[in-house]
Amino acid sequence: MQRHAQLRDTHRDAVQDALLQLASIVDVDSLQTTIKDVLRVVLPDQECVFVYLLEAESRLRCEDPPHEVQSEGKLR
Repeated sequence: MQRHAQLRDTHRDAVQDALLQLASIVDVDSLQTTIKDVLRVVLPDQECVFVYLLEAESRLRCEDPPHEVQSEGKLR
């Protein structure tokens, strides 16, 4: 039972640290990096994280790796 409480406390601490990171963002580049880092902490079993920013003309772009989500058709 104590092991479960320790894991819960560790996860809670990681989430609190992630929220503090999000609160310290000052520019778009930091936003993308921090979001990726935070998602890796909160969702540790993910292989990769893509962050898309909505640009003018409703385009979704990702910078790492650089690509764009098509406005029509299927996503792969």
